[in-house]
Order: sequence, then structure tokens, then C-alpha cells
Amino acid sequence: MTPIVGKSRTGEERVLRLTKIMSKHVETVRATKVIAGAGAGEFHVYASFESMSKAASVSSSLSMDDEMQALMAEREADQSLELVGPEAFRRVFGEPNPNTHAGLVRVYQMPRKHVPLAVDLVDEMANTYSDDTVNIMATVPVIAENMDRLSVFYGFADLAGLGEGIDRIGMSEEFQKFVMRGNELGTLIESYAMQRIH
Repeated sequence: MTPIVGKSRTGEERVLRLTKIMSKHVETVRATKVIAGAGAGEFHVYASFESMSKAASVSSSLSMDDEMQALMAEREADQSLELVGPEAFRRVFGEPNPNTHAGLVRVYQMPRKHVPLAVDLVDEMANTYSDDTVNIMATVPVIAENMDRLSVFYGFADLAGLGEGIDRIGMSEEFQKFVMRGNELGTLIESYAMQRIH
């Protein structure tokens, strides 16, 4: 969600209301703000579901929720955010960590036939840093505008941990070797840092 100029505060307040409403219907909901890189200033809302059928059921329940309907009516009357999505992604590596409050996302464009090899590479990388505080996940799109993507998430406890992680891991020769191997499977097209706000 991209804030409209002059309405960022209203937009953020509505994002927080949205996550609270969603929390009544789904266990895991997170809201983040992109603080650097691609889409800086945007808000992202993430929800995790055990299946697509569960996601569809929750979507139906949300549409009937009185608070959700009131929020959507406010948006129609006085828009503060430009909405993108919703989109659906499948987690192909890792699990969300509730203690993660900041992270770096690197998005690769690649043929689907390279995804299994890329997941093996992410697995190898995660094993290399298994003693580190970083939480690594990877996702691919199921319903999205761009279907030829693999996103890799590097999560940390806070912004300080994110900065230290970039210095310690991201700038290391070992990590750069992983990056070069990844570039043989796809093209790194964007990255961004985000901070959790809910």
C-alpha cells in the first residue's frame, strides 16, 4: 500500500486498524513499513494461512465483518493509500519468526524450472548461518501480477540487528559467493528493508 502525499499518517493508522481487524479472523498477521530500497514508504500487510481454502474462508469472513466494512467505506470516502493486491505466495523455505521485527528482502526474477535449485541454495545458505540470529525464508507467487519471482527474506530482531547482519553477513565474502551462484539461476531485480509496525 502506497501512501498518498499528505496522508501518510492517516494511511498508517488505517493499516494498523486493518491488521487488528484481520487478527480476529487469522492467527498470524504482520504489518511492516518499507524504510529503504524498492517501494520505500510503502506499507505491507502479511497473513499466513495453512491452505488456500483457509485463506478463501477468511477472506469471506472479512468481507462480512462490520469493522472491515466501515474501514472500506472510509477508504472510499477519503482515500489515503493506493492499494496493491492482495496477492498470494507459497513459502518454499523457512518459517515466520514472531520475534522478527526488521528484515531485508531480495527479489529474484527467474524461470520456474530454476526454483528448486534456488531453494536448495537457500537451504545451503541457511545451514551455513544456522548459528546466526538471522531467520531466512523464501516464497514464490501463487496468485500475483509477476509470477516469475523468488523472494528471499532475511529477518532480524530489530533494526540494529538488521544493520549488524548486513555488515556481518551481507558484506562477507562467503555471502557474496552465494549471491554469485544465485545470479546463475535468476536476476536480482530489487531489494528493500522493512520494519514491523504491528
